[in-house]
Amino acid sequence: MAKWLRVLAAALAAATVYATVSPAAGAARVPRLKHVWVFVLENHSYNEIIGNPAVPFLNHLARRHGVATRYYAVTHPSLPNYLAMISGSTHRCTSNGCPGNYRGRTLAGQFALHGLRWRGYIEGLPEAGYTGRDVGDYRRHHNPFVYFRSIVQKPRQRSHILPFRPFRKSLRRPPALSYIVPTDVHNMHSGSEGVSDAWMHNWVPRIMNSRGFRHHGAIFITWDEADKGDTSGCCVEGVHGGHQPLIAIIHNGPMHVRLSKRRSAYSLLRTIEAGFRFSHLGHASQAKPLAKFF
Repeated sequence: MAKWLRVLAAALAAATVYATVSPAAGAARVPRLKHVWVFVLENHSYNEIIGNPAVPFLNHLARRHGVATRYYAVTHPSLPNYLAMISGSTHRCTSNGCPGNYRGRTLAGQFALHGLRWRGYIEGLPEAGYTGRDVGDYRRHHNPFVYFRSIVQKPRQRSHILPFRPFRKSLRRPPALSYIVPTDVHNMHSGSEGVSDAWMHNWVPRIMNSRGFRHHGAIFITWDEADKGDTSGCCVEGVHGGHQPLIAIIHNGPMHVRLSKRRSAYSLLRTIEAGFRFSHLGHASQAKPLAKFF
């Protein structure tokens, strides 16, 4: 009997170890990253971007590098998607007018916890650390960082929310995470698709030519949600923000990649977390990473 108990105990211990290390084993499919840039554009479905001659640069990137062909936003309208992309949850927000003050953990907090620098480059932001209402071209509901207590109530964290102006200089010594939100003029919300495409053409090659990108770098270009009339979704409960593109540019990654398996915006969060060996926030724990791009 004693021998049988020892065998059972050993089997249980092995199962415990397997359960503990299996997330790390999954993360190993995404190589370690040093620098990530995320661009968030606005309100376009997959077929409005891929194959559209009005956006030649973005289509060039999609063909040459990587594009997810069955990728879905979380919900409608904008704000809950922004919240989900950095925290793994919409926090039950269903409009652009949610007051925020959320207690949840964030991707920014994960970087800070691990001693890694992060910056939110929000075009139109009046000044560093600004947490107030819309002003000029700035739209508060496109800036997810100002909705979380863990950022707003800590001056050091709040100071990492910046206008776009310092972004060019940041490429000399980039933070681990650069989260870039253009104004409505440049993000396809109010301005034309062609204007946005030209804006991206001005900045993405600068990143690709930077030393930071050549040091385990990745660029992701996504949209906050698909067209308003598209409520399709997949993969994780509550995902119904529509079919949209995601473009991935990975240094030394495979070329001409089309990820045709179903993924959601939570997969992007999981991929970034996996690349930095973070734990997974909220619904990112249920999502599969964008491993084919690596």
